[in-house]
Amino acid sequence: MNGMCKKNLFWSVAALVMITSVCLSDSASAVPIKSDSLPSPPPTLQDMVEDILVPPSQSLLLEALVLVNSGKYEAAIQKVQAHLKQNAQSAPAYELLGAAQVLKGEIDEGLKSLQKAVQIDPRQSTAITKIGDVYLAQGESKKAKEEFLKAIQIVPGNNRAHQRLGILYEQEGKVNLAIEHYEKGVIGTPSGYTGIKVNLAGLYNITGQFEKAVALLQGLIGPDSKDATAHFVLGNAYLGLKKTDKAIDEYTMVLQLEPQAERAPLALGIAYREQGNHAASLKELEKVVRIKPSWSAGYYQMGETLFAMEQYDKALENYEKAQKLSAQPASIKKRIAAVYLRQGKYQDAITVYKGLLQTTDPSIENYELLASAYQMSDQFDQAETTFKEMALKFPDNPYPVYRLGVFYGYIKKYDQAIAHLKKALAMSPEDPAILKALSIAYGQKGERGHAIETAQRITKLRPKSVPDKFYLAALTQDAHRDKEAIKLYREILAQDPNHQWALNNLAVLLADGGRSKEALQMSEKALALSPENGTILDTHGWILFKQNKQQEALAALNKSVSLLPNNPVIMYHIAVVYNALNNNQAAKENLEKALSVSSNFKGAEDARTLLKRLSAEIPSKK
Repeated sequence: MNGMCKKNLFWSVAALVMITSVCLSDSASAVPIKSDSLPSPPPTLQDMVEDILVPPSQSLLLEALVLVNSGKYEAAIQKVQAHLKQNAQSAPAYELLGAAQVLKGEIDEGLKSLQKAVQIDPRQSTAITKIGDVYLAQGESKKAKEEFLKAIQIVPGNNRAHQRLGILYEQEGKVNLAIEHYEKGVIGTPSGYTGIKVNLAGLYNITGQFEKAVALLQGLIGPDSKDATAHFVLGNAYLGLKKTDKAIDEYTMVLQLEPQAERAPLALGIAYREQGNHAASLKELEKVVRIKPSWSAGYYQMGETLFAMEQYDKALENYEKAQKLSAQPASIKKRIAAVYLRQGKYQDAITVYKGLLQTTDPSIENYELLASAYQMSDQFDQAETTFKEMALKFPDNPYPVYRLGVFYGYIKKYDQAIAHLKKALAMSPEDPAILKALSIAYGQKGERGHAIETAQRITKLRPKSVPDKFYLAALTQDAHRDKEAIKLYREILAQDPNHQWALNNLAVLLADGGRSKEALQMSEKALALSPENGTILDTHGWILFKQNKQQEALAALNKSVSLLPNNPVIMYHIAVVYNALNNNQAAKENLEKALSVSSNFKGAEDARTLLKRLSAEIPSKK
């Protein structure tokens, strides 16, 4: 939702870049745990001469450049000084002199020489960048940034300055700006260059641009690459794309390169869990705990795997260990509360959530978690009060109002639900989640027209969304606007020919409209896609009956009711088929079963009429 918190009550980590909430960031030396970004030390000064351009006619400078590249800095300095005796206003000479002096360790002298180069030629962008490098190496980030910004203002394509700005913005947590400058910084770099590309890929992972991260790195690093961090970042990208096999391959390479480090087994533990291989996950996470027993991340992830295995007592034990070791345990406490909820210990979960609201930032997430716990335990007054407090605390955010509206819908106060959802929609007019909730509330209240109109707004916002279109089609079908529903189902099948529910529902409508041949084709395709689905079997059987294929229909319907034994519609359909086969006793028995399960289902009135007739025809058993 636009500008809204999207946290669910129960969540699991889908990618390594997301395991890493701040609660697990226990030390600067840990695996990049707070985020997927890489540690970004000040750029080395060793490459200061790479972008110095010396005219071919300047033999002394050319010789000096060779000497610098050979590490013979003093000899290079002497050559440049000899050149300056004849060319005192040579900006490239002062730039080369400054670089050589910095590399020799004469930082102050080197800085003066670089500043002299800029004084002679204020547009000497490369010299300005080097001044920024010196400031950055000295820890004066603000001055460094000023120089790099000057450099790219003069030469917008100065990739070295862009790279440095990317590092600075990454350190400041300004991810989008860092990405912008890194992207410009990699332009023109050699094809085999990794360097700052790894940082950029890490930021792509943080922002969920996993495809970009893969595209950037997969051609650069192969099985022979010794860059463990590059493999790690690429593994994170694959994991974000749910390509767990490839992620595991990359993390395995990291483990081979760093057999004593903890980040590879941690990542492998997460990847195996995502793959559903819980035994392998636990095995890797046990390694993490052995390698670094003081690190909360190992215990936390162990808890996550045990939670996925529904071993809640053991999960709780590991979460509690992680909490004791973590400097910022708020997120771990939420997982402890999630265990309590799964165990039905609602009051324990409520106590945790109330504590979080009192001791940490009163965030939307924490209010929602507390209100949801009240709701799950049927403490509706407290839930309502908490949702209201959340809305008052964040008056400019539509999400709390939306959640209050959804809550009212849950307790069937549809007028209040609609009022609050309308209020949220006024704050965020094109939010599909609010529109969907409002449409559902209208539908539950029986206002089908408003429900459909609201659903149509969603499909206008997201015309290619199959789920949105299917929701609208189902509404129109339920409202007996069959032509509209048929059109929508056909549009869905044009996008997704194997959408089994569009096939099923279209088959129902076509059969009701007397087009049983096409209806049967649709139901057969749906059944081929899902042969053990009771609802689809019922549709198929009913269509077969309408084609006078009673025995085939009965076989499909009997299988359907074995899968959905308490479905009165299927029982009614079976009764009708038995009646057509002149087995009125079986028909009567199935009608009685159907009406004992529910007195209000599609066809219930016809079922009562048929039962009344059969009861009159069949003698009562004495």
